[in-house]
Amino acid sequence: MVAPKAELAGVDVTETEYYQIFHVFQTMGEGKYKEADDAWKEIREFVEKVRNESEKKGR
Repeated sequence: MVAPKAELAGVDVTETEYYQIFHVFQTMGEGKYKEADDAWKEIREFVEKVRNESEKKGR
């Protein structure tokens, strides 16, 4: 529900859906579930992207 509204507001959105996995599976840590590994990889890439964009802007 959030992603479409954010897109309408002009926010750059990436939405990833994980099927047949339980809520907050990411908190179980890496190495236990492939989906958690994938999610943490995506999170690291996002944080790095935001950090790089922020540094380019001098923040």
